[in-house]
Amino acid sequence: MDGKLTAAALLAVFGAAACHTSGRTHLARGNVLANAGQLEPALAEYRAAGADDPALAEPWLRMGDLLYREGKKDEALAAYRQAVARAPAAVEAWIGMARVQSDEGRDRDARASLSRALDARPKNLYARLSRARLALQDGDGAAALSDARIAARLEDSNPTVLYVYGEAMIAARDFSGAAAAFDRIAKLDPGGMLADDGRARLAMARGDREEAARALAAIVARAPEERAKIAADPAFAGLRRGPDEAAGPDAGGGIDSAVGAK
Repeated sequence: MDGKLTAAALLAVFGAAACHTSGRTHLARGNVLANAGQLEPALAEYRAAGADDPALAEPWLRMGDLLYREGKKDEALAAYRQAVARAPAAVEAWIGMARVQSDEGRDRDARASLSRALDARPKNLYARLSRARLALQDGDGAAALSDARIAARLEDSNPTVLYVYGEAMIAARDFSGAAAAFDRIAKLDPGGMLADDGRARLAMARGDREEAARALAAIVARAPEERAKIAADPAFAGLRRGPDEAAGPDAGGGIDSAVGAK
């Protein structure tokens, strides 16, 4: 034996440990089956757990997560709603709802769901950053900056947090603050791409195409596979030369190289 129990063996253990079927026994079985990749049996156990113990929120949360991973987003959303109906402070369920709503383009609803998550757990960094990003997408710079600033206070040495903070400061036209955030990222993660990506976005906001191209070229030099992503990013569309624009000092290694033009 290699010390690993099969799903069937674990289910036998749970069955032997319980003198009667309960919601939590079904929940445990569902978790084992889900971990073993057995979708339908896991969902059946979660449904049984919910029926056996109507006050239990966890089966609905697990069901939502499993359905979301399988691409069944409408069903996942319904499961998350069942979870929060039973436990209004179920942060993970509110985040799950927001994920589905965001995927469906319902940013307002997603932000509202994340607000409920943050009401229950104000220091949840994932919910805080997610709401900031959605605010940025919606053009709500003030809301984005408010959330990003709180996130930066919670984790001031996290490059991802600082990147979102820098993005929010760009949206708020605080260019010096954004530059400081990206400079700090460069010190914390000198081999990463977030600092150069942020600097490129800041340069575009300032109207400095040359500096944006240099920052993007630095990314491509380290990670050539990023070229296509940069070329497709609408934030950098202004770097592409039109067909009637003569090649200038950027040709061959600056703007066109950064965005992947030939």
